[in-house]
Amino acid sequence: MTAYTLDSLVRERYDAWRRPEPAGGQRESPCSRCGAALSPWESDGCGCAGPASPRNADLLYTAACTAGRPRTVAQLVRHVHEQYGKEVSTRTASAFLYRDPRFCWAGPRRYGLYRHGPLPGPRTLEQAARLTLHCAPRPLPLSTVVWWLRGLGYEFHERSLRVCAHRSEWTQRLDDGRTGIRLDATDRDLLCGLVLGQGLEDPRWPVLKRDIAKRLTTATAFRPAEDTADACSPLSCRLDWSDV
Repeated sequence: MTAYTLDSLVRERYDAWRRPEPAGGQRESPCSRCGAALSPWESDGCGCAGPASPRNADLLYTAACTAGRPRTVAQLVRHVHEQYGKEVSTRTASAFLYRDPRFCWAGPRRYGLYRHGPLPGPRTLEQAARLTLHCAPRPLPLSTVVWWLRGLGYEFHERSLRVCAHRSEWTQRLDDGRTGIRLDATDRDLLCGLVLGQGLEDPRWPVLKRDIAKRLTTATAFRPAEDTADACSPLSCRLDWSDV
């Protein structure tokens, strides 16, 4: 798979943009112990100090917190066994990971956390593409969606995303080759299958939608020409939850 790196100038400008704002207008809610960015679904606290309970979900969450990037289900299960002596099957772990909104799906049988880059909510490649297209201020070429998602740490084959996007009942291909969301699709339609707590009624959803749009606009503004797209990648999203 292609390695995605940032040009030094772009990295410098992005680092300045992502830097937390001073007290009173802080952009993120980092863990006070390890400094990791936490999503609102991690409001019970980071797992860097150890599991909050012996429940499978909390053991897996602590395993994910110790990782620097998304891991496979098998790797998380192995960590739980080695560190806590508890046997958890990959099938059982997959069920917990799938339905717990603290975890972010990052590709087939891969899960990470918000701090690692992937977006909260999606559990399939189609859902990740759907959320991106729904939040984008305008329809996008699928090559841009591929670039964006890979830059956030998702692992997938480009052909798979193109097939998912074209088969999705909520997307449409425009005459100019770009892909967008169907005009008659509602937020309720587009949230179908996403693991976002209370779904449409969750007050964190409009914040997520608005801020992904803002990050997409900023990231795509830095993207180079199509023929040099592999030379640059968007940095991991860090959304502004101050309105929640």
